[in-house]
Amino acid sequence: MGQGTLCNAYRVRLKVAGVLRDQEEASETGETLAASEDGTRGGAAASASGIPRQEEEEIGFGEEAVAAPEGRLLPEYRPLASPTFEPSEHANKHSQVMQLHRQRKSQGQHHPLPAEHPRAMDVLQFPQRWQAYTALRSAGKSVEIIFVSLDRDEASFRDHFQGMSWLAVPFDAAGLLRQKLCARFAIERIPALIPLSASATPSSGLGCGEDAVRLVGEYGVDAYPFSAQRRRELESMDDARRGGGRLQELLGCEERDYVISADDIKIPIADLAGKTVGLYFGAHWCPPCHVFTKQLKEVYNELKILRPVSFEVIFVSIDRSKGEFQASMSSMPWLAIPYSDAVRKKLTRIFVVKGIPGLLILGLDGKALKTDVHRPELLPTYEGSR
Repeated sequence: MGQGTLCNAYRVRLKVAGVLRDQEEASETGETLAASEDGTRGGAAASASGIPRQEEEEIGFGEEAVAAPEGRLLPEYRPLASPTFEPSEHANKHSQVMQLHRQRKSQGQHHPLPAEHPRAMDVLQFPQRWQAYTALRSAGKSVEIIFVSLDRDEASFRDHFQGMSWLAVPFDAAGLLRQKLCARFAIERIPALIPLSASATPSSGLGCGEDAVRLVGEYGVDAYPFSAQRRRELESMDDARRGGGRLQELLGCEERDYVISADDIKIPIADLAGKTVGLYFGAHWCPPCHVFTKQLKEVYNELKILRPVSFEVIFVSIDRSKGEFQASMSSMPWLAIPYSDAVRKKLTRIFVVKGIPGLLILGLDGKALKTDVHRPELLPTYEGSR
């Protein structure tokens, strides 16, 4: 693989709120699914205002926004070795990995499955969702991914692999190897993404030492090189943003210094200086959000009449499509982060948003005054605060 960062990956999917999920149901082969900490599968909980909330298990971005249980636990693993598999012939041979990859590309097999395919949501939209791999390769970073399949048969493996843009261990060579890798890296659930350092050797240790699924899901390309040190650096940066700072750094990015109105007018983020700002996390598909939006709208309109320049609300969409986002905005008089902008997800991570509807109040200094407001009528009490 050269001196690049080497990753062992299995069906990485992104999930808001820091936990990556697999939405498949338990199969007949003994695979089990982990429940949430309280033993439930999610559902709605009542907020302080009496409005039920869609909790963490049911929020997400784009088409990833599905109700999903914890990542799949691995069953007791008893691999059936292929009759054509000989470890001495295939194991750990780079040429075998590349042979399958080149064969797949030369035969035109590298393409995403159609949207109606039963595995498209679960597996093959990940290369489109996780742009970190493509971005890092385009930037000349030395990084590669090796897919180690836990599929039950070769047909499933090829069906699974055809939408991936990285490499894979040939299925007939994976039987004993995957058992060894699962044991070596203590893989207890999938998806799993194990970073290996460029200087990894059997004697010096194989590298970063932790599953990078959550890290990549939360930070994308910024997670590179997927190490524990990088994770600590990113978490420290989030802590600093939470502690207060420039609104542009929090709400904008290098390519965008504005928020938008319902009719798509661009409002400079600089215009929010000196105002108390409410970040409203919600979605059109969430019934409790409809109730909360109506309540918030009444208070917002009243504040705009009494003190028009002192308060603003920014909608941070958790909608599953741009159409849903536009439907949400059609009933909202305030501003929003553009739907296509990754800042939406960044804000849910920074402020640890685990349920919607949610309203977070930023003071005049950009510091969070209140992280979970469920009674819009109390908003005037935060106005003008630092």
